[in-house]
Amino acid sequence: MPPLPEFTEEPPPITEDDINKGMITLLNKGIIPKDVDLTPAFEKGAAPVTFKGIKFYEKSEKNVRRDVLIGGSD
Repeated sequence: MPPLPEFTEEPPPITEDDINKGMITLLNKGIIPKDVDLTPAFEKGAAPVTFKGIKFYEKSEKNVRRDVLIGGSD
């Protein structure tokens, strides 16, 4: 097995703001290399996107303002 390559460059600094902005920001800044397979990051734990049913309203209720719930508070 060949030896691992030596990395001479320091990785770019990661800020809390970068992490909060998401994976695309980390890719664009070069913190995550563009050729890395990110599949394993999404295979374990909670799914990054969840789905649930929606309620269909009658036509008379269509334009009624309602409070919007954001997040997964079940």
